[in-house]
Amino acid sequence: MSHKAILIWNFLFQVSRSGTRTTKSSGLARAVSFQPGNVLSDGAHSLLMKSNERTRAMDALKNIRRQKMIEQGGCCYYCGLAMWENALKPAVQARGRSAASLRLLQCAAEHLHPRSEGGADTADNIVAACRFCNSRRHRRKQPQTPEAYRAYVQRRMAAGRWLAAQMAP
Repeated sequence: MSHKAILIWNFLFQVSRSGTRTTKSSGLARAVSFQPGNVLSDGAHSLLMKSNERTRAMDALKNIRRQKMIEQGGCCYYCGLAMWENALKPAVQARGRSAASLRLLQCAAEHLHPRSEGGADTADNIVAACRFCNSRRHRRKQPQTPEAYRAYVQRRMAAGRWLAAQMAP
């Protein structure tokens, strides 16, 4: 059983003192004897299936983000600063900056057309952006179009009033 399946299994079943497990589904509790050959109940099976679907979707999103980061030369779509992707500790050691400041430059998948407005997880709709630019764009009351926001960030960068100015040694 995978790690995720074990976590879900543990969530759905609690060990009682009698050696049986009690399932919790839709507010009702029923005892099920736990044997190695037991099959998951319908509720547990559907929960596992949803978890697997989410995992596949997240893996696809990670692959698209990685592909876009490579296409963009490792730079943010909006500000053009170099980003990092996997482990924070090597990035801190290589760049000589604090972990807090480098978290802002972590690569994130930016949806040009937000999922909340019907945007898809496709390569045409996703670019790689640093967490700083991504979060700033979505904090606005009326988020700008990606092109307008990119122009805004570029103007701020040229004036020294964006993340690069804060990160200067």
